[in-house]
Amino acid sequence: MIEWFSDNLWALWLAIAIILCIIEILMLDFVFLMMAVAALATAGSSVWVDSIVAQVVIFAAVSISLLLGLRPPLIKKFHQSSPDTPMNADGLVGQTALVTETVTSTAGLATLAGDTWTARPSSPEMVLPSGTNARVTAIKGATAYLTAL
Repeated sequence: MIEWFSDNLWALWLAIAIILCIIEILMLDFVFLMMAVAALATAGSSVWVDSIVAQVVIFAAVSISLLLGLRPPLIKKFHQSSPDTPMNADGLVGQTALVTETVTSTAGLATLAGDTWTARPSSPEMVLPSGTNARVTAIKGATAYLTAL
């Protein structure tokens, strides 16, 4: 079997490329994908180049070129985050809440996104009566700060 691989180095490079692709599927960081493409390029070049040393040099050169040239734009393209979308409690700021228990600077409850939250007015002198709708101006811990609509 080893003799067959030494006579058919393209198959060895193809097997290496397949293994690197499998590793890339598990890692998802484009490093092993670049090396797999380099292994495919080396498999193609093995038709003209018989020396294993030359093939390893080709593999290394193509790998380094792809890692430095192609990987950074791919990382930038595929690892973009969503544009400043507020998540979790921060996503509730600006929404409307229903005051379920009169909100004062010392007590109050409001229903927000289907949950009951401790509520306080945005300014200490404000009082929001039960049954009114209010806008969420901030979330601090488990307390929603409200202002009248």
